[in-house]
Amino acid sequence: MKKYIFLLSVALFGIIGCDKIEPEDFLIDGSGNGVVDTTTFVKKILIEDFTGHTCQNCPEASDEIHTLQNISAYQGKVYAVAIHSGFFSTTNATFTTDFTTEEGDDIHDFFELSSYPKGMVNRIGYPNALLDYAEWGNAIANLISQEPELAIKLSVENNTIVVEAKKLQEINDELKLVVMITENNIIDKQLAEGQGIIEDYEHNHVLRSTLNGAFGQSVELNTTNFESFSFNYQIDSEWIEANCNVIAYIYDDNTKEIIQVEEIHLTP
Repeated sequence: MKKYIFLLSVALFGIIGCDKIEPEDFLIDGSGNGVVDTTTFVKKILIEDFTGHTCQNCPEASDEIHTLQNISAYQGKVYAVAIHSGFFSTTNATFTTDFTTEEGDDIHDFFELSSYPKGMVNRIGYPNALLDYAEWGNAIANLISQEPELAIKLSVENNTIVVEAKKLQEINDELKLVVMITENNIIDKQLAEGQGIIEDYEHNHVLRSTLNGAFGQSVELNTTNFESFSFNYQIDSEWIEANCNVIAYIYDDNTKEIIQVEEIHLTP
């Protein structure tokens, strides 16, 4: 019986990307001490990586994301979106694939990018939120142990993405929700320092689309119940659906700080 309940809890966690298993999904402690909360809400982090296929130093920033995500204490807590925008993202006779998006360009222009690679870690420090990739690790270390202020749950079914969110602490500023689709494992050209053009470079975390605009929509949340928001989506013929993820984040519209983020695969 104990084994069955444990497997059921694992299965439910795999279906819904979330920070907390609801009470009915708790594991029963075989020692007779009642139920055990098998997980807790945690602070999660989003790295927004501004990049381009002719930026020869940008692969180093991508490698840094991979390194940070594989630190044991950060696994499952640090997500990334690669926003191809700016002059290094333009196409030409050699670099013919257009990775840019209208929403990515809007985010790029709002935060006034002028050099690359640059990124933001939960947009901390706005209007001085842009950081060199060597600074991302310290920024994450300063955030990762903080108590979460929001909880987000994600699920996908029948071309509909459902975002559920609630406050864990009182927040008075206006909150906005952004939902985006990213794609991994895109094999295409990339310029790299010391290597020239890499023909079969693997592009990951590539922003493909947002479902409610570059800056999202206002949401009213409370500390009692999860509020639910649904979004229909379509996959472009050039995307590989099995390689796509959903990222949902909520930010403070006053400070621009991303308060919480969640990610799941678009397909099981």
